[in-house]
Amino acid sequence: MDAEIKKAMPGLWLLSFSTFIVCVPATFTQILSLDLMIDLNSFPTKGYAWTFPAFVGGECAAMGLFASIIDSMGRKKPYLLGSVLFIIGSIACAMSTDMSAFIFFRIVEGFGTGIIIIVCIAQIYYDVPNHKFHYLANGIMSLGFGLGMLVGVFLGKAIIDGMGWELTFWAMAALQAIVTYPSLQFLSKGEPSKKKADYPGSIIMMVLVGFFVYFLQKLYLDWGVFSMEALMGVAFLCMLIAALVLVETVNLNSVIHRRLDNKRLIAASLIFIILLGMIDMAAVGSMIKIAFFTYQMSILEAAPFFIVLVLGAA
Repeated sequence: MDAEIKKAMPGLWLLSFSTFIVCVPATFTQILSLDLMIDLNSFPTKGYAWTFPAFVGGECAAMGLFASIIDSMGRKKPYLLGSVLFIIGSIACAMSTDMSAFIFFRIVEGFGTGIIIIVCIAQIYYDVPNHKFHYLANGIMSLGFGLGMLVGVFLGKAIIDGMGWELTFWAMAALQAIVTYPSLQFLSKGEPSKKKADYPGSIIMMVLVGFFVYFLQKLYLDWGVFSMEALMGVAFLCMLIAALVLVETVNLNSVIHRRLDNKRLIAASLIFIILLGMIDMAAVGSMIKIAFFTYQMSILEAAPFFIVLVLGAA
């Protein structure tokens, strides 16, 4: 193995472990619906159905905001911000006695997670400048993300079988607090870019992706496909997309105006990743319901299917 990648390995694995920690809470609430409904007194509302989308919405919004401005901020400050938000959100979730508060702090927790993931991925280009090893570094990061989602599913099942969900949130907050300081040491060599940040486009992107998650969940729970609410939601999404295109075209500091190699390949890859993420999330949710609720499968019986799905996506 090249000396460059060997030198970067400890830092990459630590950051991958950090993404693992913050991704575990993403999925384990999927199979805690009944417990959360009872403990947080959410009957007869559908608040329990928002525990997972709230996290994903916060995560996607953070990625949309920070993806194109993080280079102007370095690495340590955004990571520290994400870590603090994740820890606060996790502790607040553990202490929640009301479903509305729980959902709000799930958004905070997810927002922190999104920042951490963006920072860890961006760090690859400082630690591993040789393009030939980017695939390996990206694989290490994706492994942490995929395993976190996978463990979250089975951790949720274990909680139902005996553990308390409050203790799990406390544990995730503690683990992230422990890895924050050493992670900051590996992130210390990240240098801010001299390019101006694309704040207008980033803010619109944050609203766009956050609302998109909200729109999909409302469509699933309450709205008909051709209902007035759904049509208004589609119109609002179109307005946001049009505003994003306009801002990115007019703003000379936007990502569109930056010199990129293989632009077509990058665009195709982004589309593929977005579609893969949507399909993967939908598939995980469906498999959880089918495996654990419809067929009452055990962890060992369901494990092979989830392993193939999540690791394949990673």
